[in-house]
Amino acid sequence: MDEARKLTKYLVKARFPSVGVMLLLDLTIPLAFAAVIALVLHDNLVDMLAMYFILFSLPSILATFIPIVRRDYSTAINLISLIIEVIVFTGGMLIAEEFWVSALLIGYALSFTLRYAVFMGLGVSSKRAFTASALRLLLSFCIFYIWDIFIADIQMTIKDIARRLVAITALLAAIALLFIYLISLPVRRVTGVNPFDLFASFMTDWFQGTATIEKYLKSTEISEKTKVFLDIIIFKNFKESFIKNKEKKRLNAVFIISYIHPGPFGSVGSSNMPHLLSERVGKEFNAACFVFHGSCSHDLNLVSRDDLNLVIDEVVGSVDEFAKNPTFCNISRVIEDGDVKAQRVGNKDIVFVSGFEGDIDLGVGLASSDIFVDCHSSGETVMKSIAASSEEGMKIIEICRDAREKLEDARERLEWCELTGDISLGIANSKIENEAVGQGGIMAGVLDIKGQRIAHILIDSNNMEPGLREKIIDAVKNETEADVAEVMTTDTHYVNTISGGLNLLKDDPEIIELCVKLAKKASLGMRRVRVGTERVYIDGIRVMGNASEFATSLNFSAALFKILVPVVVVLIIIAIFGALLVWG
Repeated sequence: MDEARKLTKYLVKARFPSVGVMLLLDLTIPLAFAAVIALVLHDNLVDMLAMYFILFSLPSILATFIPIVRRDYSTAINLISLIIEVIVFTGGMLIAEEFWVSALLIGYALSFTLRYAVFMGLGVSSKRAFTASALRLLLSFCIFYIWDIFIADIQMTIKDIARRLVAITALLAAIALLFIYLISLPVRRVTGVNPFDLFASFMTDWFQGTATIEKYLKSTEISEKTKVFLDIIIFKNFKESFIKNKEKKRLNAVFIISYIHPGPFGSVGSSNMPHLLSERVGKEFNAACFVFHGSCSHDLNLVSRDDLNLVIDEVVGSVDEFAKNPTFCNISRVIEDGDVKAQRVGNKDIVFVSGFEGDIDLGVGLASSDIFVDCHSSGETVMKSIAASSEEGMKIIEICRDAREKLEDARERLEWCELTGDISLGIANSKIENEAVGQGGIMAGVLDIKGQRIAHILIDSNNMEPGLREKIIDAVKNETEADVAEVMTTDTHYVNTISGGLNLLKDDPEIIELCVKLAKKASLGMRRVRVGTERVYIDGIRVMGNASEFATSLNFSAALFKILVPVVVVLIIIAIFGALLVWG
């Protein structure tokens, strides 16, 4: 999907001006052009202002109230149409004043074509899109006709003008329709879904935080059902762990390593899963819940919030079962080996891997360790996933194997904590106002295992700028008693509608200061705990999947788009100049 992904860099968070401001622009932009053209052509200013107001401002303002799409959308579309009309008309006037009627008709035709294409892109049906665009065109023509009768007295019959308008509009619309058809054909053939409906839902969800696109993502051609899983590490108060009370479900903390990717964006699918899962588990068990990013990429995005709720319910049920019937295990100290930190919990090895851009694929994690945490905090310049067959994937598997061997050596040297040994945990968290940080804020968990202090800093963000992780680690280790520190992000895609596809956490002294503050607070509130692990499987969950045919069709459409855009522009220019030459 390289070509399709490249196009996403043009998606930014847009804020429409208010309807009142856009209506004011409908009035002032034509008047500004009128003043300029009057100055250049030495025409009467009042007459020119009146002509521009009647021909452009009045139709645009009235068309705003045609109820096809939201009022702000309609106003914005009409404003853009007005700008095109004014520019084309003014350009024709500057070329030669006798071209003004032809230039006006071409401007009207271009704005009709634009409105039709935009309405289609917003998911409006073809019939409604044509009706809305035609009404605006008819309104403009009627006002022009009335102006001609009472003021202009053009030396041309209204039938001739109408025929010219219909001819140039039909020509430009045919070019636009051919463009739309060619772009949509690959996706429609593969998925059976109108790509413009898909795009409309995408844009609506991107800008408004809704999730209308989920109905398309549930399509069997786009997504697929699979079995997903999550690893859970549970910490329970040391004294309470010996009390058999099935009604008491209080826990100290829950670490969840999710192999479900938090995407694709905004509120769609599993994008806000880290916070929602953390919040639910936290409330159910009066515990701090850390949701770490496991080895997973965008093919493991959930496609609907219904599936997300099912996953959350299953996790809560699994934790609840453990809280009622706990089985505790050993936990080791942490071994640091370059970009890998390794630890053993019960009979499972857990690795924390940093230093790699992009998402680490599930296959890499399964080949690397029993439990795999992708720290996702080393920066990301492009959206990519690291497959097991890639050079980076093989490197990760190799360095994890080396770290686990060192962990086994340490275990043999009895650097291990017994079942009832000295394990303590402290936690702290804080919300923060930052456009790159999600609703989960920042969490700190400090473990003391047989004298070794391990600080886990988890930020609810989608990665961070290169170098910030190292600054936070250094600050935490220098200003607290932590022997080992790691900084991770949840990879939440809830924040991705703020500024394009990547919204990295910026290098900010306040972020570093807050991380240190939370680590200190967690260290001061440490309590003895016991630990247990669970793995929960959920079957029948619909995810994006590899969707190779869908990805290929998107890729082809994106490449075709880049080729056809200049072709369409050239065809439109030829049509415009041809009309000017023929009509004079």
